[in-house]
Amino acid sequence: MGHDEILALVEELKKYDNEEGYNMSYRAVKESLSGTVRSLAAKGESALDHLHPLLINEETWSALFAIKVLREIKSEKSIPYLINFIWENEFGEYWDGCEDAMFALVSIGRPAVAPLLKKIKSDFEDKVYHPFLIGSLTKIKDEKVYSFMKETVEDYIKDPGMYREWFRIGDFVYDLEAQGRKEILPLLRELYSIKGLSEYDRIEIQDTISVIEDPERFRQNIIEKLGPLTPRKKIGRNKPCPCGSGKKYKKCCMKK
Repeated sequence: MGHDEILALVEELKKYDNEEGYNMSYRAVKESLSGTVRSLAAKGESALDHLHPLLINEETWSALFAIKVLREIKSEKSIPYLINFIWENEFGEYWDGCEDAMFALVSIGRPAVAPLLKKIKSDFEDKVYHPFLIGSLTKIKDEKVYSFMKETVEDYIKDPGMYREWFRIGDFVYDLEAQGRKEILPLLRELYSIKGLSEYDRIEIQDTISVIEDPERFRQNIIEKLGPLTPRKKIGRNKPCPCGSGKKYKKCCMKK
């Protein structure tokens, strides 16, 4: 009975994988499938064998919402499928599903660290930077993650020229806040002082220094710049951030 139930729910998840469904808005599909997503998540790991194959067809609604289910189930078994989804799609037409896959990996947490490190180090050898894949790693608080980030920053300081054509140092250091280690501050200040950084990188590095130094003061400054946000006062993800940083909202105060 349980197996038949899962199959029926998976078919429900796939019901908009057609021309008519692809003409629907994300919001409409999300509202329609919200109950299905919850029911599949409640099935836990027993649903995984039917969910993982959906990620192969990245262009489908069912792939996108299967990732949302995996984020709720939080199984180690999903790690290679989520990593592969990001790696295959981050630079393609269906990159937006990679954000959900990133947060699914973050929700799984420390079991995802070793496979993510292996994949990212391999990418670095090929001078490839996958932002969502790296975000999946750096948002997980873990000693191995901190060591990798620290070593990478140290290496960047030694030879920035080896990184500048492909590496995003401002984005990379952003999640050092999640590691909660104030001893990184001298290294970040040294990084900030090197020549040739873009204005964007300097802003990101300075923000990271500020939030690690004094998280409460940093957030209070954001509130003072933004003013009170109400449900009616919404800011587009790609609009300039109202704090005046010059960055897009999604890359600035939306994260705070």
